[in-house]
Amino acid sequence: MSTCWTEPRTRTVSATTVLRGAAAEALRTEKPVAPRDDQFIYTKEVIEETPVSGGPKKTYVDESWNSVDGSKKSYVSELGHKQWVPPFQKGQSTWPPSRWSELKQLPTDPAKLTATLRDMGGRPDYGRPTKADEWPMVQYFLSGLLRNAVLPKGLRSAAFEALASVPGVTVLPGRTEVDGRAAIAIRYVGPSGTPWQGSGRMLLFDAKSYQYLGTRESRKAGGKTYEQRSHLTAQAVVDRVFQRP
Repeated sequence: MSTCWTEPRTRTVSATTVLRGAAAEALRTEKPVAPRDDQFIYTKEVIEETPVSGGPKKTYVDESWNSVDGSKKSYVSELGHKQWVPPFQKGQSTWPPSRWSELKQLPTDPAKLTATLRDMGGRPDYGRPTKADEWPMVQYFLSGLLRNAVLPKGLRSAAFEALASVPGVTVLPGRTEVDGRAAIAIRYVGPSGTPWQGSGRMLLFDAKSYQYLGTRESRKAGGKTYEQRSHLTAQAVVDRVFQRP
């Protein structure tokens, strides 16, 4: 049985148009939250994995509880593998940051956000243009930031706007699908000879509203290559591990 999509736009859109549309949609639909340090970010993610060489599709439903300030044990699930993650040790951190207190310090101006992520937590030089060989890491940090299910007000929109300015971000031809919705795929292709020269993770956006829907990427395991499609079905702030909204 074939499926026929009704094209929401007859013209081919650019990555800039999609990402700026996603930024506007994020601002329109976001619900500001202010989690306490002692709370947890709950997420429920559905991942569909299909062998590229053929075979049955497998679906994982991963539920995770991540400590807001990193001071408590988190409980995470990845492709059905569940485990406790120890709290941050003294002086330990991640980049881009994952603690809410650090996320709140990131600027919501797209150009300043780019410079801040580029300079990796040091005093950002907002007046210095980003060099060609720095853009691959900038997009990596922006993509990492967007993986956070819950962000301070305006930060997700700023990240989409900043990503729109990254050279090498392009729209894939044709249409894809996320949970029954027609979607547009965006990917980053970096300079030849770098780890980013191939097609890595793709960000998927609703073809009509440009709302961010999820990701598509490939994974290799046991000598096989799998195509993964993932999307969040729930995210919330809760008081304890195993509590659901």
